[in-house]
Amino acid sequence: MSSELAAYQARLVVALRAAHEMPASVDSLYVAHLSFFMAADGSISAVRLLKTSGNSDYDRSVLAAFAKVRSVGAVPGGLSDTYVIDFKMTE
Repeated sequence: MSSELAAYQARLVVALRAAHEMPASVDSLYVAHLSFFMAADGSISAVRLLKTSGNSDYDRSVLAAFAKVRSVGAVPGGLSDTYVIDFKMTE
């Protein structure tokens, strides 16, 4: 099951990156630290910025990406939980 969950999380990151629109004002490498709740059906809610990247335009763009990605399908095993992620400009 852990490989299924890892693959699911990778799909989520790909979807978030595809939805993310980099602001023109961003000229450095930033990392935003966020939490979000993922229901068993894969719906994302309660997205919160836990630690700013230091650039408000970048922070808003990351929150907007989460707003665009409503779900990437049901979570393997039907698990719902709160997750924490570092959204980085590059991996």
